Amino acid sequence: MGSVLLAITIPSQLGVEFNLRVVESFAKYVAPALGWKPDGERDDTPARVTAR
Repeated sequence: MGSVLLAITIPSQLGVEFNLRVVESFAKYVAPALGWKPDGERDDTPARVTAR
């Protein structure tokens, strides 16, 4: 299966707490529906990519 990049834009004016809730909600509800799994649950990727 090929890689797909999905970029979401979150306005910084709404604050850190709001942005955190948006990202957590995306990871909990939307990403799994798209077939995404956290790195620890994947075995099909040869290398792990981490954010800095």
